Amino acid sequence: MFPADTHYRLVEQSDIDIAIDFGLRSIGDVREWLTGYYTERIAKQELFGLWNGNELQAAGELRLSAIREGVADVGMVVSPAFRRKRIATEILKRLLADGRDRGLRLICSTEESNIGEQKAIVQAGFKSSHRILEVAFSNS
Repeated sequence: MFPADTHYRLVEQSDIDIAIDFGLRSIGDVREWLTGYYTERIAKQELFGLWNGNELQAAGELRLSAIREGVADVGMVVSPAFRRKRIATEILKRLLADGRDRGLRLICSTEESNIGEQKAIVQAGFKSSHRILEVAFSNS
């Protein structure tokens, strides 16, 4: 359950500047990349936000696979000020329910070092069935 003073809704094109500022504060990525990524997610109605007034506290995405029909990848980002309040778990639960209502098979992943996100993923009802390894080769 989300905090009482918040509401969950699709992020709209008019929210793009708020979403980009949120992304920069929360994940610290490059503005140009975030602008393109969030613009595409918004256009495809794949980006959702947890709002308190005009403040974006968390975002979740339900991104349809370009190569696997009927599959969507879900993920979330929570502003540092609102972490450790089960918001990530609640967003994932909502995305899971929305995806199932649409007949989608959902996948979710995170980096091995992100223990908090791993806990949220499991608490939302996902089960680990695959592990992806990153392999690097040296030039020598």
